[in-house]
Amino acid sequence: MKKYSYKHSIAILIIFHLIGLIGFQTPYRDLFITLTPVNLILSLILLIVHHEKNTKWWLAAIGIYVAGFLVEVAGINTGVIFGEYEYLSALGPEILGTPPLIGVNWLILVVSTASIAQMLFATKLVRSIVGATLMVMLDAAIEPVAPLLDFWEFSSATVPTENYLAWWFIGFLMHFVYQKLDVSRSNKLGLSLYSIMLVFFLILNLSLQ
Repeated sequence: MKKYSYKHSIAILIIFHLIGLIGFQTPYRDLFITLTPVNLILSLILLIVHHEKNTKWWLAAIGIYVAGFLVEVAGINTGVIFGEYEYLSALGPEILGTPPLIGVNWLILVVSTASIAQMLFATKLVRSIVGATLMVMLDAAIEPVAPLLDFWEFSSATVPTENYLAWWFIGFLMHFVYQKLDVSRSNKLGLSLYSIMLVFFLILNLSLQ
């Protein structure tokens, strides 16, 4: 049997995202939207498989998940962090108005963008700036189609600027701590997963708008 490699993971991610792209164009869009949690959890599992892990990394990962969830709880219940918004049905059950699955999204983004920044730069501060910027770039691609995919919806007609500023600032803090803990490692799947997600949402912006 051939050894499982990151190429197999890339193939799995591409297949899943292609299925989503095709499914969202059909009358059965709602059915494919319900698979969003599966896609997120699968992406995280594959990302973790290809990461160099130790106890400190696991603690950092749990910290990012919890911090991501809690900042969303604060945001959804106060409206002063990201703006006034509410979650829809795609991300599953909610606690305090917030789906716990959103913490998985934060963890995926921090780990994948940190691995990209690590490939390109040596300075921890620069890595943190680049990582946060990459996170905001992906968020900017997600926001226009988020209501159409039943992710979340802002009360205003347009996504408020404070959303992107908050994303960058919080992302920077997470990256900075992650870098300071010295648990960021190159991850072959990081760049591929980020690229697949970015292309996925850019295509949806063209096909669903």
